[in-house]
Amino acid sequence: MRQLMMCVIPVLALGCDGGDTSCTTELRYSVSVDVEDEAGDAVTGATVEYSVDGGAAVACEELQDGNYACGEEVEGDLTVTATADGLGTDEATVTVEADECHVIGEAVTLTLPIED
Repeated sequence: MRQLMMCVIPVLALGCDGGDTSCTTELRYSVSVDVEDEAGDAVTGATVEYSVDGGAAVACEELQDGNYACGEEVEGDLTVTATADGLGTDEATVTVEADECHVIGEAVTLTLPIED
C-alpha cells in the first residue's frame, strides 16, 4: 500500500496529465490598455478597438475609468487603437504569446492628443 501511495501522490500533485502544469479556468485578457490625454488624465468613454494580425477590428471593454481590456485569450500581433470626442487617436501594436494554459497579457498606455 505504501508503494502505491508513493506513486499516486506525485501524480495528483502534478495534475491529471502527469505534467507539471495545472491550468485554471480563469479568463485572461490579451491586452490591458490605459487611455489618457496629454495631461495624463484618464479618458473614459473612449472608443478602443483591437485587431489581430491585420484582421477586422473588435471592440474592447472598459473595465474602469480609462482602463480597457482587449481580447479574451487571443494571441498574435494585436494592434490597439483608441479615440475619443475632442481628442485625437493613438495606437500601439503588441505581440501576445501564450503558455500551455493562457495568454501572457501585455499592457499599453495610449495617449490621445488634444485636437485644436
